[in-house]
Amino acid sequence: MIITFCGHANYSETNEDKKIILKLFEDLSKNEDLIFYVGGYGNFDWFATRCALEYKEKHSNAKIIFITPYLNK
Repeated sequence: MIITFCGHANYSETNEDKKIILKLFEDLSKNEDLIFYVGGYGNFDWFATRCALEYKEKHSNAKIIFITPYLNK
């Protein structure tokens, strides 16, 4: 399953959000491997990347693919 993210550049991370996202990953992965498409353009993108990396630490079959958000930067 491919998971992509979108969120606000000025997002403020919370531990509760992190718990919710990691639980969602666990629930979604019961039937298949996860592939994360992550960007790197704002606070939410970095939050999503950290969550994907934490998930991957426990699930080596997960893949994380970085998508360049803007080619001219």
